[in-house]
Amino acid sequence: MSEGFSYSVSFRDFGDEAYAKKVSESVNETVKSFGGSLPIHRLDGITFAVDYAVALQDLDRGLGVGRIIDPSAGTNPNGVAMPLAVRRDDGIKTHIVLRGYLAEQLISDDESLCEEAISIVFYCLGTAAFNALLEGKFPGTLLSPHADPYDGWLYRFNDTLLATYFSTRLIAPSKETVEFYSEQALLQLDQMVSVTTDAHAQYQMNGDHERLFDCCATHVSGFMTAMARYLAAHASIVGPHRPGGSLDQTLSQLELLKWSTLFQEDLAAFNSRLDDWTNLDDIHFLNRHFERLLFEVGVLPDQLNDGSLYIHISGELRLASRQ
Repeated sequence: MSEGFSYSVSFRDFGDEAYAKKVSESVNETVKSFGGSLPIHRLDGITFAVDYAVALQDLDRGLGVGRIIDPSAGTNPNGVAMPLAVRRDDGIKTHIVLRGYLAEQLISDDESLCEEAISIVFYCLGTAAFNALLEGKFPGTLLSPHADPYDGWLYRFNDTLLATYFSTRLIAPSKETVEFYSEQALLQLDQMVSVTTDAHAQYQMNGDHERLFDCCATHVSGFMTAMARYLAAHASIVGPHRPGGSLDQTLSQLELLKWSTLFQEDLAAFNSRLDDWTNLDDIHFLNRHFERLLFEVGVLPDQLNDGSLYIHISGELRLASRQ
């Protein structure tokens, strides 16, 4: 329970009543300290789970919401926490699932462990605030099909990216955290190039273009999210990004440095206009960045004149050829 609204705190397969009460009190204090002027009143609940993957899949997300969840993804790059949009009788809310050990850290006497857990909860609450803002401006759209099938098809691969950027900008990270996010973005970039190159080789044998597209789209999305997290953290502690370091050297080598600058500018501009946001289609700027990177890894989505969705496959792997 917090001021003006209530939410559940639950534990899967661990903790007695006294332990649950102690952790719940710590959670409530964390939610209160985060709240302030941010709209977190649509927080549905927080679940701690030892078996994190099962808890994610078992979460009741409401009628008509049945998407498989990757437990390695999430607001936190280590895959230990995930805020999920859920449909309830009173609208769209956000439910946070956390790995069980974070409950112990929240009540730990070790200040560094406690601060780490609070930081992770804060990131998730940032997503809850973004989702509440979206629900307030465009009721019911968060879990509804897009008006344009093509834009909706593409956007589903990056539908949490803007919330990740928003929540990361809210928290002032340490320089070490910024460097960690830079390393994670570089790792995702390397994986995007290598995995999509291998996927094209497999496509030559199996001819499965949908499997190729899903592989490319998933890894491009992973890289975009990692970049968004890094750019947000960098902006919140340092300011606008300036070229330098291993990540920028690799981006330059792959001829993606100018793209990353434009991506940074578009994300920052969108985030700065949230109070005046009136057109839901504004989010589709992400699709243009997504298409650009898909082209670089040899696939290009398209919509035919009859409205059907189509995937063009190119043998030209532009990023791989620049390594």
